[in-house]
Amino acid sequence: PAADPPPPPSPFACPVCRAPITLALPSCPSCATPFPRLSRYGNVVDLAPSLPISTPTLFQSPKLATFRNPLVSSIYDLGWRAGFRNSGFPGVDAEARLFTE
Repeated sequence: PAADPPPPPSPFACPVCRAPITLALPSCPSCATPFPRLSRYGNVVDLAPSLPISTPTLFQSPKLATFRNPLVSSIYDLGWRAGFRNSGFPGVDAEARLFTE
């Protein structure tokens, strides 16, 4: 009998070292960056780690901190979707149906 084919490569990469990761692990196998699970959002994995304040990076930008607020991100998302809808795009449900057909 033929051996099972190898699994496809992971579509996720560690945001620190860029090594391929699987979200089943609690941290990156290459650099040990932890990936906390945010159970209050449905067990979402946080791939935007908090780094020390002394290291200015994209991760500490005020823009990212603003969008980590659930209220701000949901308002932005609603406005963004409305803009697409007003521009003639079919919407999330129609796009999901098109994708699964």
